[in-house]
Amino acid sequence: MKKYDVVILGGGISGSLFALNLIKKKKSLSILILDKERQSKPKVGEATADLSSIFLNRLGINHLLSQQQQKTGLRFIFNEQNSSDKKDVLEFASPSFKTFANGYHLNRSVFDSKLLLECEKKGVTVFRPIELNSANFKSNKCILKVSCNGINSEIESCWFIDASGRFRYIKKKFNWADKKISLNTGAISAHFTSMSAPSNWDREDTPYWLKNALGSKSYATTHFLKSNSWWWLIKLDEFTSSLGVVYNKNKISVRDPEAYFLESIKQDAILCEVTKNAQISKINHLDSLPYICTKMHQNNVAVLGDANAFIDPLFSPGLEITSQQNEHLVFLLLDYFKNNKKNTIAWKKYEDKFLKTYLDRSFVYSNLYQFMHSYDLFSNATQLLFFGYQSFAVLPLRYFPSRIKNPLRFYKVDGWIFKKLFKRYHKIVINREKNNRKSSSLKQPVSYSGINIPNGFYILFKPIHLGLIWLYNYIKIESTEFYFLIKRKIK
Repeated sequence: MKKYDVVILGGGISGSLFALNLIKKKKSLSILILDKERQSKPKVGEATADLSSIFLNRLGINHLLSQQQQKTGLRFIFNEQNSSDKKDVLEFASPSFKTFANGYHLNRSVFDSKLLLECEKKGVTVFRPIELNSANFKSNKCILKVSCNGINSEIESCWFIDASGRFRYIKKKFNWADKKISLNTGAISAHFTSMSAPSNWDREDTPYWLKNALGSKSYATTHFLKSNSWWWLIKLDEFTSSLGVVYNKNKISVRDPEAYFLESIKQDAILCEVTKNAQISKINHLDSLPYICTKMHQNNVAVLGDANAFIDPLFSPGLEITSQQNEHLVFLLLDYFKNNKKNTIAWKKYEDKFLKTYLDRSFVYSNLYQFMHSYDLFSNATQLLFFGYQSFAVLPLRYFPSRIKNPLRFYKVDGWIFKKLFKRYHKIVINREKNNRKSSSLKQPVSYSGINIPNGFYILFKPIHLGLIWLYNYIKIESTEFYFLIKRKIK
């Protein structure tokens, strides 16, 4: 029987990053990764957010990250009139300045394969492809029987970490329940090659973008916002791009995913031009995107990443929360190996903290779908989210690196504020629809988030700056609504 300190089920990005983080902090640990695939399969593609970028940059894998495409920013594009004229298209953007939080567009099949090789170089054992024939979980160890390339093995492990992604092995094994959430979305995506040149559908880089961003807008994570749905465009390399849609199932019924995907592209003035003459891969469909498990651990078993929960890829939060969960889980396991016992109080706090994080994110996303097609409302709500994210999650990491394991979540006051604001945004949308009005309070075709990470003492003033940008634009929105209210009463 082969014995290991930790067995990780899943050789994708979650499992590999966890192994690398754990062995970096305690080299003496014996770690085994079990992966059912012979080689890493192509995936949708992934963009890192600030926090996940910071986490990756700390792991000592810059030689792998440098081979991936650098992310140059975030873009949110609105075409409320479905016009083919570039002048009618509005945009809210956030260029990536050069900071310690710079991110990437990850070609997952390539990146995942190289991560596994990196794990082996650092002393992690990898079995692939495997079949997990049986698993016997006891209070302080697990006994596994696996087959790998025709060889049967019996494995004993002190800890078992499920990083099997949407397969969710432990959730099914123990029949853990999922939380009931209001967010109800599906996703359809494909890879495209030889897409139309940006000059055919996009504005040229503005002076602000050219001055501040790390590179061209074509390598930003681009979102096309529509009523009850949004599309992403992620350029993975010079030839291949990931294009997909996430749609609100409470409002949009999709019977034939492939037909819906292709027809939606055809009917959209911008997307039609983006994909003109491009070659398309197999179309992938996830009928039910979000889920949140009620549990995250039991005895010496824990779940990680998508094996635990998934919300929505808007703002690229998946790898971000997984990175924070990774950091926290490594901390708890190191404490276990140091004291040879599980700190039940610390584990309970960890579970409560991350469950609340997922539920709060679910609340935010379910509300955003109500007005995400509106340029001024969505950009204003996003500006407020950016204010909180930068002020309380990203900027503090410059001087307090250990805070990365604490995910951002609502407390009583800020939770109440967001509930009231989302309710107000939704009411404005309803009023506009009744009076056939579009976004009107932001006149400039392109607006910017104002996000950067200043040096030294100026970092203290950045949250004030971001908060004032949000407040200024919110006042403009309310002033416009007040103007139309008075105008209707006069008539």
